[in-house]
Parts: sequence; structure tokens; C-alpha cells
Amino acid sequence: MRYFSQKNDNTNEDNTGNGVPYYKQRLCKCGCGLSFYPRRKDQVYIDRQHGNFAYNHGARKRKQKAIHKIEKCLRRNERILEKYFAAGDGNAAICSFISLAAEGFNPDFFTGLVSSPEGTYNVVYKYAFLRGKYNGHSIIKIILK
Repeated sequence: MRYFSQKNDNTNEDNTGNGVPYYKQRLCKCGCGLSFYPRRKDQVYIDRQHGNFAYNHGARKRKQKAIHKIEKCLRRNERILEKYFAAGDGNAAICSFISLAAEGFNPDFFTGLVSSPEGTYNVVYKYAFLRGKYNGHSIIKIILK
């Protein structure tokens, strides 16, 4: 182990009087409220467990929670559109909006727009859908993008 010959501002000498410096007591940055004496000047957590806890429960998870919620809705829409498209004739599928909504389809979540002579399709990854009315019923036309 290498010892420092000069006293550093951030260190104190230990009680044994042998000149071995240690760093001042700090609070752990994981939020546990425990204080500790670091072994290195850049040590901010008591140990690896506290570092992992801070990494897994920090702001990173809170920020991405909303993104995961949106991606979950998009994946659900994609699965539902794929199911109904497979039941169609291979070029397009027309189905009732009520049946799609009963399975959890949310038309507010899509990834893009595609214009066509029929109207503007909303795109969800590899499928596109167009809302319309037929005999007073709300229908959706699904095509492969």
C-alpha cells in the first residue's frame, strides 16, 4: 500500500499517529443516510450494493417510466393490428373499431402518418390504419406499410 507523505486538505490523519491519511467522513449518495469513511477520494457510496441501489432506483428509472408506458401501448397496438390484418385478405383488413378497442387498441398511439388517396393513415411500426364510418359504425382499415 502506498502512503502519502504530505497531508491533503481533504484528509485527516488517523488516531494512531502513524501519518496514514484517511478521507473525511461522507454521506452515502444512494439516499440511505448512512455516513462512512471513504477509501478513495472519489468514493461516493459505502459499497457496491449501495451503488447498485442508487443506479437502479435513481432518476434514470423515473425518466424512462413514461417512455416505457408509451412503448407498451405501441407494442399492444402492433400486436392487435397484426392479428386483425392476418384475418383479412392479405392486402387489407377492415374491421369494427369496437372489436379492436375491446382488445385494448388505442388509436391515439402511433408512430407516423402516411398520405394516400383514401386519406391519411396512422402508422404503428409496420402496419397502418385508417379510421372511417360505414352505415353509422366506426370501422378501421388496416394495411401493411
